[in-house]
Amino acid sequence: MILLSIMALLMGSLITITLLTKQKGYENLLLVSPKFNKDSSVDIDKLDRINEDNFLLTYEVIEEKQIQVLASRYSVILKGTNYTYPFVMRYTFVNGSFFTRSAQEQKLKSVVLNEAAAFKIFGSFHIIGKKILLEDVPYTITGIIRDGDEENNNIYLPAAHMNKQPDAFMAGMEPERGITQEYIKNTFKQADITEVDYDFINLDEMGRKMEKETGIALFSVLAVIFLLRLRAGIFKFAVISRNIKELLKQYYFKELIHVKSGMLCCIGFTGLCIVLYVTALLIILKNVAELCLYMNFFYDILKDFGKGGFFTKVQLIQHNFIYSAAFFSGYIVLFLIYAVLIWEKQNKSDGSLIEKAVEK
Repeated sequence: MILLSIMALLMGSLITITLLTKQKGYENLLLVSPKFNKDSSVDIDKLDRINEDNFLLTYEVIEEKQIQVLASRYSVILKGTNYTYPFVMRYTFVNGSFFTRSAQEQKLKSVVLNEAAAFKIFGSFHIIGKKILLEDVPYTITGIIRDGDEENNNIYLPAAHMNKQPDAFMAGMEPERGITQEYIKNTFKQADITEVDYDFINLDEMGRKMEKETGIALFSVLAVIFLLRLRAGIFKFAVISRNIKELLKQYYFKELIHVKSGMLCCIGFTGLCIVLYVTALLIILKNVAELCLYMNFFYDILKDFGKGGFFTKVQLIQHNFIYSAAFFSGYIVLFLIYAVLIWEKQNKSDGSLIEKAVEK
């Protein structure tokens, strides 16, 4: 009971993490991040030519700054980006809208606040058209965005107003339109962004791996049934085989077909069931092995991801991915222990009953 309780707790944790990750919207997102200790100098004009003509991409340039509203000063996180940011990230608006392509190209001084910043600074979401002072320069608020960050006061503005280059990029994949990970990789070469200096991290695939872990954990309930049926099938096959061997001492095989046709059909059907049970268990083991390989692959890429563009969003899925991997690994270990215990217990208690039933 203790073992089953721990397994149930781990399974519940897996389901919770998977649902939380799915709610954060990582579907069809491809993160392009410079490799550890690599310089990320990129020509923004080349990126802008790729953007929208081929697929939607965006970026973040992050700085911690002080802004002034009336006589008060507030610490905020500035995020310099481009006009396609909310479309790639699939963020919605509480009020107003994001700055436009025209505003970006004309370098208009417009900003968008997230919910946390709007509530902290103004105590209201009805602040469209109001001003904030950034380094004594007035910027006009055009919208309030729901970015899912409840802890940080984020303010979005065109990256042209900042003195830093973006160090990470996010692209939106659309497989149904042929905009796949490989297509995006090839297109990014136009901006001199290649796999030599950058990692291409499929956040959508990471989310699906967590869903697969949860699915395998749930499917393991069937695996226990497969194991028990496999054990029973092996015993039954062995007993029938022994009986047929004894009968062959009395009958020729052709005579045995007529005399004991039901027994022969039974051993054939039992053998087929054994093959099916073994195949099902091997498929489960194959999926577990693949997941273990992906765990190492993604962890090696993400472990050196520093504080840069999209850090908050990537850090969340990174933590969830690690927790999910840990819970899944623990669950599989406990499941194997439980399966062995069940096998041995049933082997001792039911072996004689199965043999008697087959003899009858």
